[in-house]
Amino acid sequence: MDNELKNFRLNIKQLAAMTDLHRQTIASRLSNIPVAPGSNPKLKLYSVLDILVALLTRTADPAQIKVDEMLPPDRKAWFQSERERLKFEQKTSQLIPASDVTREFSSMAKAENQSSSIPGRSRIYSLSVKSQQVFRQLVKRG
Repeated sequence: MDNELKNFRLNIKQLAAMTDLHRQTIASRLSNIPVAPGSNPKLKLYSVLDILVALLTRTADPAQIKVDEMLPPDRKAWFQSERERLKFEQKTSQLIPASDVTREFSSMAKAENQSSSIPGRSRIYSLSVKSQQVFRQLVKRG
């Protein structure tokens, strides 16, 4: 049975009938998939194996998404989905507001400065110069 599925080929009309999607939708989603051997310009056949590999390895990596090249409705849908994702992450505490982070770092830096046992010097100086600058900025804001 495995060999049967590897060699099984379908055309766009058959895929549309099985999935209840429009033929143009199927054709656009299969645009990056090579046609199977035995196809011709009028009848494009696609290997089930190639379709499955393409669908299962496809990722929506944000770095690969080119928002500027999208059509306006697609761009609107993408930004709306990003807003909804951020709302969900904030609701589930996966995303913390910047003001909360600043407040926490500020309180940590103040506590660190106050707990130093050496007068006039703090343990903050054991950090890198960049980290010291970040801590000082956070203390000033807090």
